Amino acid sequence: MTKERTKQLDLIRRPEEAIYRSIYAPTSLTDLLTSAETRSRIRRLPAVQVYFGMKELSDEEIGQLVPHVTQQQWQATLDLDLWTRDQPSVERFLALQRHLLLAEDPVARKLVAAADFALWEYAFNKMLRIHSRIEDDMESEPKSGEVFETPDHQYVLELPKNPEMARLLRAILTRLYQLDVEWTRLRLESARFRTHSELREASYQNRTGRVEEMGFQEYYQALEIYAPVLANESLPRKRAAKTEPSTLPALTRAPDSGTLLMMQTLAYLSHTRDVGPLLEELFFVCNRVLTADRVSPADPRLVKRGIRKALAGISLGLDILCGGRLEKAAQVAEESYLQTLFRIGHTRLLTLQARAARLMERRPPAAESPDAIWVKGLLRKYPAEVMTRSDGRKTTRFFSSFAEIEAAEKRLEKLSG
Repeated sequence: MTKERTKQLDLIRRPEEAIYRSIYAPTSLTDLLTSAETRSRIRRLPAVQVYFGMKELSDEEIGQLVPHVTQQQWQATLDLDLWTRDQPSVERFLALQRHLLLAEDPVARKLVAAADFALWEYAFNKMLRIHSRIEDDMESEPKSGEVFETPDHQYVLELPKNPEMARLLRAILTRLYQLDVEWTRLRLESARFRTHSELREASYQNRTGRVEEMGFQEYYQALEIYAPVLANESLPRKRAAKTEPSTLPALTRAPDSGTLLMMQTLAYLSHTRDVGPLLEELFFVCNRVLTADRVSPADPRLVKRGIRKALAGISLGLDILCGGRLEKAAQVAEESYLQTLFRIGHTRLLTLQARAARLMERRPPAAESPDAIWVKGLLRKYPAEVMTRSDGRKTTRFFSSFAEIEAAEKRLEKLSG
C-alpha cells in the first residue's frame, strides 16, 4: 500500500484530523522555519493558522519563530491561548511572554505591544504586591516572600513564593525596564490601584472583538447552534432550490459504513468545484460548537473532539434530508447552511433523548448495566452513544447517521418491553 493511500485511509478513519489539518493547521511552521526563503511566508499566514501551527512546535522552535511573526499574529496567540471561559491564565501569559527575554529589542517590543495594557496590569496585580517607595511606609510593610526593587528605585515588589515564578517575573520586569522605563512604571502604577475583576473584564472585552474577527463567536451567540428546529420554522437557504436534476459526475450510492457523510460530500463536491467556501463555513460551525461548549483553543485534543462533534451533527442532519443518497447530499450541502444541518441533526437527537428520559422514569435498566450506561449517554447534554467494551472500558461516539438513530430507537423500544 502506498504512503499516500495509507494517509488517505487514516484521514477517513479520523475525519476530525483531516479537517484540523485542512482548516486550523494546514501549514507546517517547522518546515517554514528551515530557510530564509520560507520563513518570510510566515508573516502572511492567517493568525489562526500560526497559532494552531505553534501547538506542534517545541519551546526552542517557538523562540525561533517569534522574530518572524507579526504583532497581530502574536496578539492572536495570546487571545486564543490564555483564556478559559472569561478567565485568563497568568501562568500561560508569562510562559509565552518569556520569549522576550532572549529576543532582540525590536522583537521584544513587538511581543510586549501584542498584549493589552490591561492584561499586563492584570498579571502584575495578581502576581505581585506593589509598594511605592514614595507613597508607602516601607518600614511597616510586611514581606511575605522575595523582594525585588525596580531599577528606577520607585517600587518594591513582593514576588510570588514559588521560586521559579519569582525568578521569571524578576527577569521579565528587568527586561521591561530595559525596553521602556516609563511604560513599565505606568503599568505597575496602574496595577496598584485597579482591581482583579476590573482588569480582567477590560482584558476580556478587548479580546472578545478580536476573536470574533478570527471566526470564534461570542458565547451567547454561539449557543444558537443548539437551538432546536421548531415546527414550521422557515430555515434560511443559500439560494433557491434547484428544480433540475443534479449534474454532478458521480453515481448515487449509500454512504460507506463508518464514514461521515459530510466528509464524503466534501470529497464528492471537490471533483467539480472549489470547496474552499464550504470549508470556511465548516470552520465557522466548528468554532460555534467549540465556543458553545466552552472548549479552549489551547487544547488541540479537545478542539479535534469538537470538530468531530460538529461533523457528526452536520452528517446526521444531512442524512436526514437526503436519505443516504450522496448526490442528494451534495445538493443539500450547496443549498442549506451547515449550521442548519447541525440544528436539524441535534433536534432529532433531542427527540431520541426524550424517549430515553421516559424510559428512565417508567422502566430504568439495572444500575451500572451496559444498558443503563448506554441510556445515560442519551441523557447527556448532547446525546451520545456510550458503549461498554468487553474489558469494561467505555467508548463514546456521536450519532452521525439516521440508521444509527433508528437502531437506538429500536433498542429503546426493546428496553421498554
